Amino acid sequence: MCCGRTVDIAVHTFILDTRNYREFCHRHFEGRFLEHIPEIDFKYDGSVERTAQIIADNGFEVDWKLWEADYGKCGPCRPGENCH
Repeated sequence: MCCGRTVDIAVHTFILDTRNYREFCHRHFEGRFLEHIPEIDFKYDGSVERTAQIIADNGFEVDWKLWEADYGKCGPCRPGENCH
């Protein structure tokens, strides 16, 4: 799962609001902390669109205009991995 540059900016802003980010992770991820790996390199395989759909399918609200801006892009795999 990954997001494009536009949503990535929003994620960074949310993470900086640590109290609300911690509460969000606790409420939605059974107390686990949701890690964010900063952008390394974009690939163009449609992962951004698939990620937005997964989020929507799991009951979260998606700001489609933000996600659609980067549909053709994909965030990086974890360092040392090739997830594509």
